[in-house]
Amino acid sequence: MEKQRFPTNAADRSGTQETPVGPYRLSVEHREVSEDGGLTIHVFGPKDGNDEELLRFDCFRKTPHYHLGLSYRDAPHIEIDDPDPFNWSLSLLASSFETLLQDAGADSTVRNAWEIELAPALEVLRREAASLTP
Repeated sequence: MEKQRFPTNAADRSGTQETPVGPYRLSVEHREVSEDGGLTIHVFGPKDGNDEELLRFDCFRKTPHYHLGLSYRDAPHIEIDDPDPFNWSLSLLASSFETLLQDAGADSTVRNAWEIELAPALEVLRREAASLTP
C-alpha cells in the first residue's frame, strides 16, 4: 500500500448516525467528491483531549483509500487495492482496530475500551451502507 497526498475536507457529521464503540463513534455515508465517490466510513474519538476524526475510509469507485489521523488536513492517504473496498475496510477494522487507532494518534488511555462493541457496530455500518447503496 502506497502513501500519497490527497486533498480532503473536514467530515460533515450532520447527516450521519454515529454508532458508539467505547469512546469512539463509527458512521457511514455516501459521498461524491469531484468525479469520484462512494461509501465513506468515519471513526471519531479522543485525540489530544479533543473529539477528532481519527480514521476515514473512502471506498470510492475510482480511488479507494483511507486516512489515518486528522483526515481533513492535507494528510497522506493509503490506497485500498481490493475490488470491494467497503468490505475490505470493515475487515481491516475488525482485525486491526487498536493498531489503526494507535497509528492515527488516538489517546492511549482509552484505546482498549471498545472490544465488546466493535463487531455489532460493524454490522450496523453494513446495514446502513446497504440502504445508501443504489
